[in-house]
Amino acid sequence: MNKDWNHLTQLIVAWQQGDQLAEQQLYQLCYLKLRAIAHAALAKSQHKFGHNNTVLSKAMLDTHALVNEAYIKLAQCHSLELKNRKQFFLLVAKITQQILVDNARAMKTDKRAAANPSPQLECLDIDHFLSAAKLLEVFEYHYPRQAKALKLKYFSGLKLDEISSLMSCSKSLVQKDIHFSKAWLNASLPQN
Repeated sequence: MNKDWNHLTQLIVAWQQGDQLAEQQLYQLCYLKLRAIAHAALAKSQHKFGHNNTVLSKAMLDTHALVNEAYIKLAQCHSLELKNRKQFFLLVAKITQQILVDNARAMKTDKRAAANPSPQLECLDIDHFLSAAKLLEVFEYHYPRQAKALKLKYFSGLKLDEISSLMSCSKSLVQKDIHFSKAWLNASLPQN
């Protein structure tokens, strides 16, 4: 894994220095990672809600749009001073989270505007998602380390050992941070 991490660090540095090839390689890496995250989430949802769910099929089509939009936003950030992989992955997590929240807000607006909302919009609990996003901001203010671990796992799709390496802490601490984060958010979310 150290070899992969070193290569990623070199790509980030080269990208920030304007290397177009490094930018393409970084995009491919991000694209594959984000796609893997989306596919894993889709598989988990299919197991839970069934394979013929129309919301899931729409989400699969939106995966490519999400990855492309994330890349566009990431490309606009090349002037930021990213000092390491951790900052890069946190930036990817922030961008992904922003896109998802923006899309949820747009869907809420569409749902309100439609006289007869589509079944896809009816199935989604957009208000619940937006509440969770706001709570995550509050949580991050009070518990920054735990929020970073949570975001690296769910918005950057990193594994526990990768997060542990990036945050320079033990894998068990990362597990505890993520468990605490999920428990805090679940306890804080309004129950339907």
